[in-house]
Amino acid sequence: MKVSVEEVNQVKKRVSVAIPREQVAKELTEYFIDVRKRANIKGFRPGKAPMGMIERMYRDAATADVSSKLIGESYPKAVEEQNLKPLGTPTLEKGTLAKDQDFSYTATVEVKPEFKVDGYFGLELEKEEIQVTDDQVEDYLRRVQEAHSRLEPVADRALREGDVAIVDYERFIDEQPVEESKHENVHIELGKNRFPELEKGLVGHSKDDQKDVVITYPEDHELKSVAGKTVKYSLKVVDIKEKVLPELDDDFAKELDAEADTVEELRKKIREDLTQRENQRVQTVLNSQIIKRLIETHSFEVPEVLVEYELSSLVENFQRRLVQQGITLEAAGIDLDEWRKSNVSVAEERVRASLLLNAVGSKEGIEVSDEELDEGYRKVAKQMGQDKEFIKGVYQKNNMVDTFKDQLLEEKILKAICDHATFISKPPEPTDSEKEGTID
Repeated sequence: MKVSVEEVNQVKKRVSVAIPREQVAKELTEYFIDVRKRANIKGFRPGKAPMGMIERMYRDAATADVSSKLIGESYPKAVEEQNLKPLGTPTLEKGTLAKDQDFSYTATVEVKPEFKVDGYFGLELEKEEIQVTDDQVEDYLRRVQEAHSRLEPVADRALREGDVAIVDYERFIDEQPVEESKHENVHIELGKNRFPELEKGLVGHSKDDQKDVVITYPEDHELKSVAGKTVKYSLKVVDIKEKVLPELDDDFAKELDAEADTVEELRKKIREDLTQRENQRVQTVLNSQIIKRLIETHSFEVPEVLVEYELSSLVENFQRRLVQQGITLEAAGIDLDEWRKSNVSVAEERVRASLLLNAVGSKEGIEVSDEELDEGYRKVAKQMGQDKEFIKGVYQKNNMVDTFKDQLLEEKILKAICDHATFISKPPEPTDSEKEGTID
């Protein structure tokens, strides 16, 4: 077998393989002998038909089967001989298969790019100051109280801010009802600013009142079905309820956290949790700076097959999030093919980042130990309120261990880069206000 490799570009190689005619003739002969034994041909007993007839009748099948067998056996040996590590399935171009000549084919494959990575230690990064204020702690406590609140019916007054309106509604565009937009017993909390126009329109109304609210949405609204359109919401107040918050006392603190005996201890734990979250958020921003800097200072080609893998992962995660939110692609006005196209650059950047970080890890000898993998399981288990062994079993059962280990490795590499960086301090970012929304 003769093998040669042509470099198409940095990540694409064309492997040419020639298999000697002697081997081709042997495989074809064995194929026809085997077929002859099993073939049912009119006028002949099995195994007695003339070989020439067998070859004529089964020529096309022999060409397909024998060429596939020759390629299947020779291709792995060819790429191993050339020290290639192909990504994905090769693109094949087959030559003619005949007893009296060599059989040749080419396999075009993609491989990871080879490049020199440097300049990753000693980066100058902007690091946001972490500051958890008393107001943030109290705001969190208030939200926890609201999450544990109960709704009490209101019978003797109209809706006011803070109440929960239970409504039936239908949407109309150009006085025509929108398909599947009729909903019943929808809860809208007034003053939350999730649906500002609807909330304002409901204030002052009583049970059984009907109200039309007209909203004109901007062209770039995230819900495509209403973007750039004027929509009339025809609402009926079915019921009114007010939120009754639990008392903020030591009993409530113990109910929330078994390790907190008093409200002050609960406040302390909340501050610690918020600080940890802030640290994680700041670290995410630092990681983004590192990746951006590495991409800016290293130029190399990216294998298309890896971009496709990453893009498929993005699509899968996107669809999963929609399902979790109870939103269909149609309702959101999303064309999945267009979404894929618009995220190709995102997928390519993620692949580029992964290749760069792995190159740093290889150069610095950074690896994830079994103990670190075990600690990773423990952290996930704590976040999900599960047993560590249960989480470990889930990863193993779903063949996700390698992916999880790669994630831990990238985190460890980014930490090593951060440990060697210098930081420019910047003031904390302002807290994001709640975004306005729409209602389906």
